[in-house]
Amino acid sequence: MIEVNLLPLEDRVRRAQHQPIFSIATTLATAIAIVLTLVNTVSYFANKRQLAFAADNLQSIRLKNDQAKSITEYLEGSLRAEAALIRSMLSNEINWSQALGLISTRIPSNLWLSKLELKDEPKGWTLTLIGFARPVASASAISSVGDFTNALKSEMGKILAKDNISADIELLTTTKRKMADRVEIVEFKAAFVRSR
Repeated sequence: MIEVNLLPLEDRVRRAQHQPIFSIATTLATAIAIVLTLVNTVSYFANKRQLAFAADNLQSIRLKNDQAKSITEYLEGSLRAEAALIRSMLSNEINWSQALGLISTRIPSNLWLSKLELKDEPKGWTLTLIGFARPVASASAISSVGDFTNALKSEMGKILAKDNISADIELLTTTKRKMADRVEIVEFKAAFVRSR
């Protein structure tokens, strides 16, 4: 195939000079577009990785925050209970030294306490006595526990009375027989509960 250029020589020269500039500009623009695309792609994946790392850190912070909240709530509840107990002990509502003296004088020789626990809550208080009893010639261990706790309940009602009205105290007793050194003993738990 034969190519014939009918343009005057001047125009042919000018056109030949403009073609490489246009071709270089197009190539350069394409190269810049490819480089920008590569830079944006790398930046996108780097940002995506940083975002995933930040999301993991946020989840970790939320978990630690939840743990801190639960610890704070537990401590606040514990401090409120202790403050209520101290307020109750400092108030004239209950004479605890008299109540403890009563327990000390009423406990028979065949009973001994292993634990004494007081829980004071807004709805009322619970005094729990945990201990052991052994039988004696005059009474079984279970009857000794029953006599002691019933007498204590009656006397505690008088000590804790307000305005000469006997306090309504609920007594919850559980016993369990055991053998210790070939002697039958009874483990007991007596809870005195008083509502406010």
